Amino acid sequence: TTTTTTTTTTTTTTTTTQGRRRAAKKRAAQVPAQEFSANPCTGAATFRPPRGNAAPPRTAPRSCKSKNVGGHRVPFFIRWPDGKIKGGKDINELAAHVDLIPTLAKLCGLEIPTGMELDGIDFSELLSKKKKSLEERTAFIHHRQDWRQPKDVDQTCIMKDQWRLVNGTRLYDVSKDPKQKNNLANKNTELVKEMLLANEKFLEKTKQNSEYYELPVQVIGSPKQKEIKLTIQHAIGEGSGIWKPEQVAEGLKNVNNTHALRVETAGVYQISLRRWPIECTGPICGVPDENPKGLFEYKSIKPNLARVSIANQMLEKEISGKEESIDFDVVLEKGKTFLVNDFIEGKEKYGVYYTYIKLLKKNK
Repeated sequence: TTTTTTTTTTTTTTTTTQGRRRAAKKRAAQVPAQEFSANPCTGAATFRPPRGNAAPPRTAPRSCKSKNVGGHRVPFFIRWPDGKIKGGKDINELAAHVDLIPTLAKLCGLEIPTGMELDGIDFSELLSKKKKSLEERTAFIHHRQDWRQPKDVDQTCIMKDQWRLVNGTRLYDVSKDPKQKNNLANKNTELVKEMLLANEKFLEKTKQNSEYYELPVQVIGSPKQKEIKLTIQHAIGEGSGIWKPEQVAEGLKNVNNTHALRVETAGVYQISLRRWPIECTGPICGVPDENPKGLFEYKSIKPNLARVSIANQMLEKEISGKEESIDFDVVLEKGKTFLVNDFIEGKEKYGVYYTYIKLLKKNK
């Protein structure tokens, strides 16, 4: 995992093959701007000089389930034409997604508010060549891809320098073994103990925060955003999850149907259940008239009922098939609550693909 800054067409990716490197070089040559790209899990960063009006590169999606580098290292680009940061160098330092806020704040001349304790560090001086290296650190990846709290050691990746400790048992030197095939844990037992101890201390501090045990919430009724959109990907449940556009297009069904909300303003809200997003709308029991990019094959579903349950209110409406949305008006008090919404097709029920929520009227 590296932080990389370059003005050449070379792309540093520890998990790629030679063929992919050549393809990456070709794509990088088409990148416009002075572009800042960073890995949101590991902070891999790139600054490129202007290259005219060429199209930006395309990047294939990756699975984030694996704790190996290939599972959590993904591209991240920021275009900054007047950033005044010159490329021409590779920076092989361990960074993480949590470093983006302190780094961007420093680059933009913003001060972090007093008392706001951030997990990340500022690596802007690496980009400006004021520093050659960062302080020694250990970074952590804990996630489960569902609603449960992360596990302490299993399904984790602990990172220090060039070392990656996966699930507490497999240790790799990614500088020499980018495909992570050679487990060096038995040859480096002290290093494994040291990394596990750092993880233990990290978790001890993390678990003191109440947020560790709570579900992340979507805020509704905020003056900063009048309407929010929830997708089936956001939904909580025991289903395997829907997260790709083609899965939505083909009408793949999923039992996940619950959303954690925080109501910021008490009042009357409209909850709209939709099969298709507003920007590419179509009837609930049909398909959109347009297929803007021709990338997917649209398929229809045939629910006959729509149902919402929220704050001790359970409401249900029939679906004729021609509606683009089924709308419910509900009264909500300020605070946290759960929204459960379903399409019902005979005896089968499944989560709603797109849900829009907006405040209609504040309580007096």
